[in-house]
Amino acid sequence: MPDLDPTPHRQQPGEGPPPDIQAIVHATLETLDARQAAWAEAVRQDAVESVARMTYMRKVRQGVRVPVHDMFIVPLARASESLTRKFIEQAAPPVALFLGCSANKLVLTGNGCVEDLDIPASESDIHFSRGWTEPELDFRLRFERDLRGHVSELYGTRVRRHVGHQLESITRSWARFVETTT
Repeated sequence: MPDLDPTPHRQQPGEGPPPDIQAIVHATLETLDARQAAWAEAVRQDAVESVARMTYMRKVRQGVRVPVHDMFIVPLARASESLTRKFIEQAAPPVALFLGCSANKLVLTGNGCVEDLDIPASESDIHFSRGWTEPELDFRLRFERDLRGHVSELYGTRVRRHVGHQLESITRSWARFVETTT
């Protein structure tokens, strides 16, 4: 990445309108939402197809465990880290130009804020049991509804919130970096 330190013939720090970071944040979160929707649908479809092949006694006695962590959280953790780093690469040059500092230093500062998404399998996997007298159709409808709700709640309360906090933390670290270097 080229160093974008402003020179006298270019824009002086603080001149001109500030960069529209919110648009980059919005685009990042929209991309994450789209990836989440694809992974959530894949989890739902795979789980529904698998539960249809299970025997009645297994659903009643052992129940059905859906490995949401492996099927949903792990791919989204990779996607969220990738999108966060892409945000840094996109937002650092215009911010550096506006603030009058090095884009490379902002990228390094931003990368220092990136944290792993840590949701253990014990908090994300879900277990369903069919009642002895529960009809198959009712069980499948409840299974699918509860699975969708669980995945949606995990995404909204844990994954998307994590990425939002990351992006906010990065922009705050850039402001602190500029304050300490000036």
